[in-house]
Amino acid sequence: MRRKTTGLAGSLVLAIGTTVAAATAPAQPVDTAMIDAGSPNDWLTYHGSYKSYHYSPLDQINTGNVRDLQVAWIHVPGRSTRGLQSMPLAVDGVLYYTGSHSRTFALDGATGKVIWSYIPELDEALVARQTHSPYNRGAAIGEGKVFVGTVDGRLIALDMKTGKLLWDTKLINSQKLTVGFTGAPLYAKGVVSAPKAASGHIAARSLASTPRPARRNGSFSPSAGRMRQ
Repeated sequence: MRRKTTGLAGSLVLAIGTTVAAATAPAQPVDTAMIDAGSPNDWLTYHGSYKSYHYSPLDQINTGNVRDLQVAWIHVPGRSTRGLQSMPLAVDGVLYYTGSHSRTFALDGATGKVIWSYIPELDEALVARQTHSPYNRGAAIGEGKVFVGTVDGRLIALDMKTGKLLWDTKLINSQKLTVGFTGAPLYAKGVVSAPKAASGHIAARSLASTPRPARRNGSFSPSAGRMRQ
């Protein structure tokens, strides 16, 4: 990493007391029905479910014991700009989250150990010209993949178990518009959509279409904490 973030503004912090089980293999792939039904122990999409209630029925943490929470572990994604703004997703004890510059991580929810990380190569000259900062507000999960938008206008699919790049699709002409994707994508019924940072308009890709070959445009590490640029 080129730059180390100090403090907690650019860190993912987990407090003792949250219900996060040890990482296990997913019982079944996350699909539209699972997201629509919701899960008390998982957080499968940016808003928690398609209803967007942002509500969890878990009651382990309540008004009587919240003051007793202590930090269990901290993960620093590196190269943070305007802190950490993404919503972590939780599936079967694994947390998936994104940092600035579309960096993507899978962590063991119980220990904070890095299962894998993916650092995309970005058009740095384009990012420097953009009117918005290169923060990222989250990922989407579906069909065994983690989807993340980049600030230079691409939608990336990563293998949920390994973090390996599966495909990389250019959705908007960022050179012309100097915009990219900072919002979290949404997965539903075989389609992934991502909002443009400048306009909020939606660009989408059907997973039923033939994917473009994965390009060598980033690096992933399946081991704890080793990230390459």
